[in-house]
Amino acid sequence: MSKDGDIINARIDQLFLRRSHTRYWITLVDDRYNHSYNFFFNIIPQKQRHRSIPLHSLPSGDLARLEATLTAIRHHTQLSIEIRGFQGLRWPSDGNLIQKRRRADEA
Repeated sequence: MSKDGDIINARIDQLFLRRSHTRYWITLVDDRYNHSYNFFFNIIPQKQRHRSIPLHSLPSGDLARLEATLTAIRHHTQLSIEIRGFQGLRWPSDGNLIQKRRRADEA
């Protein structure tokens, strides 16, 4: 498992409290301005405000490292992973698109 995956998985374990009536998911964002890939842990308790907690950042440009990190996270947890800002980019291992559709709020 990758070092980045271990760091993110440890932080997920701390934040995922398994509370009822609470939605949890992970967001992966390509930050083109800071040249990094950012991971966030999102929490929405029922009738409360949305919280987005930064988990980790990776330097932009190394898709193989990002793919290994994402694979480690997927093996560790079954939380949904929302991917944003990767329009037109493909995974280096199999050539599949990283983000299938552009979201309405993405420029």
